[in-house]
Amino acid sequence: MTTAGVALEILKGIARANPGIIIEMMDELKEVIQVQPMVQLQVWDVYGIIGRVSEGVAEKAVKAMAEALDSPQQGTSNAAVLMHLRSLAEISRRIIQPYMDKINQLKEDPEQSVRDQAHEVVNFMEEKHLGSLSSKLECLNETVKQQVVTFEDLQRYLDGNIAEVKNFLAEVTKALPTPVMFSDEGIIRRTLVLHFACSKG
Repeated sequence: MTTAGVALEILKGIARANPGIIIEMMDELKEVIQVQPMVQLQVWDVYGIIGRVSEGVAEKAVKAMAEALDSPQQGTSNAAVLMHLRSLAEISRRIIQPYMDKINQLKEDPEQSVRDQAHEVVNFMEEKHLGSLSSKLECLNETVKQQVVTFEDLQRYLDGNIAEVKNFLAEVTKALPTPVMFSDEGIIRRTLVLHFACSKG
């Protein structure tokens, strides 16, 4: 590891403990890349850490990393950059939006890892991530538990809320295969269960 690389590893530790100190060095760190392109990944690691301090810092970090997607230098991994962009999107989707055309193009990149990370960013930006679906499913299940005791109750619930259920299933099928069936489980607490067929079966 180069001297610059060792220094950046130390800075990563400092960034985790006291990011405010490193924020003031963002411009200098970017200049290091021009002299030592092999340390670029470590610089982006530091940016990814301090970017979580505030939306303003995240926006500056995202801009620098997104520029690296245009002209990757030696030592740069677009997959690693996209991973940091996905993480910083949690601070604000707005700061990622200007670079979505570029990120969408990387969904067709020759490298599988780059394609995977590009899809992660796109899915998060489009709110297709499974965490969101999980939260919505929990809400739906809570409603079902309150109104459903028997299977007949479930049928009545579906008849009365068919539009809501269809909208939810439409969201699910954007991120998951189409459910082949649904069922309810439990005796006292009823739970709506979606069943999926394995595509490899």
